[in-house]
Amino acid sequence: MVNFQWPTNRVKTTLTELKSRLRTCFTFPDGTEDEDITISREIGSGKERITTRILNDTDLVNIIWSDSFKGDLAFVVDTSQQPFSSWTFGKMKNLFSLSADSFVDLPKFDADRADTSEYKEVLRHVVEDIIMKHKASQSILSANEATRCEFISSVIYGVASVFNGEVKVCPQYEISGSHGKGPVDWAIKVRDMIIVITEAKREDINQGVGQCTIQLQASMQRNKKRSYDTALREIEMFGIITTASDWVIIKVVSSGVNDDSRVE
Repeated sequence: MVNFQWPTNRVKTTLTELKSRLRTCFTFPDGTEDEDITISREIGSGKERITTRILNDTDLVNIIWSDSFKGDLAFVVDTSQQPFSSWTFGKMKNLFSLSADSFVDLPKFDADRADTSEYKEVLRHVVEDIIMKHKASQSILSANEATRCEFISSVIYGVASVFNGEVKVCPQYEISGSHGKGPVDWAIKVRDMIIVITEAKREDINQGVGQCTIQLQASMQRNKKRSYDTALREIEMFGIITTASDWVIIKVVSSGVNDDSRVE
C-alpha cells in the first residue's frame, strides 16, 4: 500500500493527470503505457467489498468531487496485460497466426558458429563453475527450476563477460508490452537496449517458447520507444529457452505493424 497526496482541482481531475502522479509513486514494468494502467475504487470490506473500474475522466470526477466524499480515497492500481506465465505455445500460435503446432515445427534459421578460440580462459572458468555446482547439487535431470537456474547463470554470465562490460545481464527484469507483463528470467542488454531474453524451464520447452516469444515482442516494443532508427525498420531479437541440459534458440522478427511477427 502506498499513500500519496494529489493536489488537484476540477479542471485537472483527469485520468491522465492521475496516472502521471502514480508514476512518481509506483514502479511500473519497463514499457508500461498509460493505456495499460488500470485504476479501480474499492468500497466496503470482506464479502461486502465492491470494486469499480474507473474508465474515464467523468468517473474520476464523480468520485473525487462527490458531495459524500470526505477523507482519504483508496484506489487499486494494476496493469491490464496478462502475466507472461499465462502464455502457452497454442495461445502464442493463435496470436501470430502460426501454422506450427510445436516449437520443433517452426522454420529453422541459419546462424554462424562463433569462434571461441580466443575465449578459452572464460570457457575454462564456466566449465569449472558448472562442475563445482554439479558436485554440490542434485542431479540436473531431477532438479527444480531454481537449481537449474544456477547452472544456466554460469553460462549466461560467462558469455556476457567476454564483451568487456558492454553487455549486461539483468535477472528478473520487469518488462511490459501489449500482450504481456512481468519479470523475465534474464534480460541481456547493451546499454539501454535489450538484445536477448532467456527463459528457464524445469521442463516443457514448448510452453517456454510461447512465453519467451511474448517476452521478445514486449522487449522489441520497448526498444522501439528508445530508438528512432529501430522504430523505422524491421527488427529481430533472439530468445533462449533452456532447462540447463536442453537449449533452444528462437528468433522473432517484427515489422512493427500490429501483431505482424515471424517466429523461427
